[in-house]
Amino acid sequence: MDSLKSHSPINQNREQVNYHWVTSGPLARVVWEMTWPLLTTYVLFSLIGLVDAYLAGLIGDAAQAAVGIGEQVIFLTVIAATGLSAGTVACVARSVGAGDIGLARLYARDSALLSAVIGLLTVFLGIATAGPIFDFFGSEPHVSSLGVRYLEVCSIGNLPYVVALSFSATFRASGMPRYALWLWLIITALSIGGSLLLFFSNLPGIGRSLDALSISWIGGATIGVIVALPWFERLWTGSINRLGPESCKASSLRILELLWIGFPALVADLVWVGSNFVCYKLFQAIEHPAQVQAAWSIAMKIEESCAAMPLLALSMAVAAIVGQNLGAREISRAREAGRRLTIFAMAAGVLVGLVVMLFARPLASAMSHEPLVVDYTASILVLAPLAIPPLALSLILLGALEGAGCTWLPMLCNLVTLIGVRVLLLWLLSAVVGAGVSGALLAWCVSRLAVAALSVRAFKRFFRRLSPAC
Repeated sequence: MDSLKSHSPINQNREQVNYHWVTSGPLARVVWEMTWPLLTTYVLFSLIGLVDAYLAGLIGDAAQAAVGIGEQVIFLTVIAATGLSAGTVACVARSVGAGDIGLARLYARDSALLSAVIGLLTVFLGIATAGPIFDFFGSEPHVSSLGVRYLEVCSIGNLPYVVALSFSATFRASGMPRYALWLWLIITALSIGGSLLLFFSNLPGIGRSLDALSISWIGGATIGVIVALPWFERLWTGSINRLGPESCKASSLRILELLWIGFPALVADLVWVGSNFVCYKLFQAIEHPAQVQAAWSIAMKIEESCAAMPLLALSMAVAAIVGQNLGAREISRAREAGRRLTIFAMAAGVLVGLVVMLFARPLASAMSHEPLVVDYTASILVLAPLAIPPLALSLILLGALEGAGCTWLPMLCNLVTLIGVRVLLLWLLSAVVGAGVSGALLAWCVSRLAVAALSVRAFKRFFRRLSPAC
């Protein structure tokens, strides 16, 4: 029992924090302690989107399509924040692993300051692009009007959301994932609770409207960041001197490093979101476009809740573990952590895929009352056993590479498979061949298999270069 306590990452006092437990503790325990808080975090956080999709369905399929497209735009506007998070994890984790806690704190501080600037910019960007984005999609008028309003209000929450991403990245990278768990638990509880309360209220202009979802998201994200700020300050202050001319120059260099590492991750996410945009656009060439868009939004929300968000949590856990161990020059241990989490994620992906396939129609029926939307959604979910396992493999292996600071290989993998395979194949099958929904499903599955294959190759090549013995 005493040995287990010695590897505990967090105790009551800041002075008792064990920053090195990720590189010195038993690997199986490290994987578990890093994984379960993040897994719980993202399972809970994914419920926000699922509840939003359900409540939007009570308004109609146009509202569901508007929420689906609007959320893609939100991801696009805060894409710089995801790149910053990748850079933060790599720099903080490697510094902690190398034993330079002071440098880790400085990276964390610079990331937080930069996230506030990026957050403000994304607020204005989201509001300014709401109308042009929906015009680009050529969405039906009702979908466009709902989506523009939803996006304009939700964009206000971009500032606290971006700061929360920075805080969360720092907590994960420093081996303190439970702080990230509490942060997102607060945001999730307030967002979902507020959505349900406002949506079913009799407040004029808010009850039974998408504004209820937007306002709740803004409130939840803002309160979550306010509550988390003292945790961040308590853990990451103490040895940081006041800014002077030399420290300002050093801070600028650190910010450039964060951006340099984060930029490829930004591009990778941009490609992912952009490919989703193009898919929604290409759906216009398919019969019943609004119903197809709504079905795709629902299916992706179900996959997100059941698989993508939990897998993303595992990906973030392995990024921190690999980053810290490479900082400590424990190359074999870093590679083994990636291998173990990949095996676990693949096994879980197979199981989840089978469950989603078996309950495809009940899940679709629970999310929509439109018969055609239910049919389309079920046809997508039936293919979950083919689509989820390769997603699991690619997220874990590419997450390990990002934690190592090697963000260019994941970027290339996403660029090749999402644009060169998914979008191109979807265009050929939908616009040229006229294969309809079946063509979209084929393009989806083929792109997932392609990115999985490239991820395996990239992971093996990276670690062989670090150490031929691996």
